[in-house]
Amino acid sequence: MIKREKRKIYTIVLAVVSLFVTAASLIIRDTFAAPTTAVIDSEGYIMITTASQLDAIRNRTSGRYRLYADIDLKEYVSMTNQPDKGWYPIGYGAPYFRGEFDGNGHTISGLWSNNKACVSDKGLFSVLMGAIVMNVNIVLEPAGISGASHIGAIAGEARNGSVIQNCTVRGGQIAATGSHAGGIVGFTYGDPNVVMKDCIVYDTYIKTEGNYAGGIVGAADDQTLILRCQSVNVGVYAASYAGGLAGAIKGYSAVSNACAGGTVNTKASYAGGLVGIVYEGSAITGSYAASDVSANHYSGGLVGALHGNSTISRSCAYGNVTVNNYIAGGLVGEAIASRISNSFARGNVIGSTGVGGLVGYFSGSGKANDKSVENCYSSGAVTGTGTAEYGAFNGRSGVEYLGTNYYDADKALVSRGYGSAGNPSGKTDSYPQGISTLDMMKQDSFSGWDFNNIWTIDENQSYPYLKILTEVSI
Repeated sequence: MIKREKRKIYTIVLAVVSLFVTAASLIIRDTFAAPTTAVIDSEGYIMITTASQLDAIRNRTSGRYRLYADIDLKEYVSMTNQPDKGWYPIGYGAPYFRGEFDGNGHTISGLWSNNKACVSDKGLFSVLMGAIVMNVNIVLEPAGISGASHIGAIAGEARNGSVIQNCTVRGGQIAATGSHAGGIVGFTYGDPNVVMKDCIVYDTYIKTEGNYAGGIVGAADDQTLILRCQSVNVGVYAASYAGGLAGAIKGYSAVSNACAGGTVNTKASYAGGLVGIVYEGSAITGSYAASDVSANHYSGGLVGALHGNSTISRSCAYGNVTVNNYIAGGLVGEAIASRISNSFARGNVIGSTGVGGLVGYFSGSGKANDKSVENCYSSGAVTGTGTAEYGAFNGRSGVEYLGTNYYDADKALVSRGYGSAGNPSGKTDSYPQGISTLDMMKQDSFSGWDFNNIWTIDENQSYPYLKILTEVSI
């Protein structure tokens, strides 16, 4: 009896010890150290050369990783990457990815992910939390990545100081049944601010059945910085808020030296060649769009709507804008309490009420440093089919004109510079002036413009264009 009891106690002790050792090994693996088989490079990065090693990053989401080979995920199958669902995002649910991932210039191809349950926060990574992802090239399968909301090739969300740098995405599609789809990331926000720079998306289709779709990001909030990013031959679609670069830029966010080219369409409102809507003190500088834009309402060649003390400077749009109903502009559809300077639009604009070669609708009366347009021009044809709220330069004219502003009178198809609705302010010399195509190609025609630092022109050959940007030929 005594021996039997001793054996029983001994068995229980062994079981407890075994459980403790198993739990401890999991904690060590997930929290502190890489697997013993991991190889560390001279800078302390864990070297990744296979699909299974890439998959294993989810076991330690705070580590530092670097690719040392191209990886094809098309046929890869594991406990998380299943044949009928594709890639399972790293850091899905918890813990989010908080580490560093350096693609080292290598390519991850064959990436695709769908889910019958339509889960959110999907991409190569799920949610980046203060993480760094850089120098990686993603090639999507035609099926691409689909889910409910917050869908992107790199990540579904980027939060709290995350940096996404020098990444490319090519092919396939990014699709959300809900909201927020972007070529790089679905949604950015958090303190400190997220930074996206030197990223490019090529030949991709991005769509949401709901709102917020963009070539780079669905929507960017909380002082997100988007620097030198491009979308090339990208199609973007949303119910509302779609842009060649972003569906929305808000919360004092900024876009600088960015560009977009392709098509942008919304079922309802707020389509922009670059950004669908810009508001809450946000800014676009040194950027352009060469995207054709179509929607029912509120759309522009660069930005669909510019609100809330936001600004556009040294930027331009080349694409055509077609709006079935009201508010269409070659550069901006609707501008409220915001400022536009040293910018231009070259595309043709079609709409009904609130249609203009540069801006469709300036809301309210003009006020210094509040609602203004300065040293801008438009050169496209303008077709307004509704009331008197359409003009060669802008439709509704409740704005302060500053500097000098011009439109190509030979191409505008409408004789007046601005519509009769709304009361403009400023010096009458600043009101938009119609001049001939030949005069639009002469530097002397643009009184007071800075051709030393801001503008340049190929005399008698081109319209003025911006020194900060290379002239686009379309």
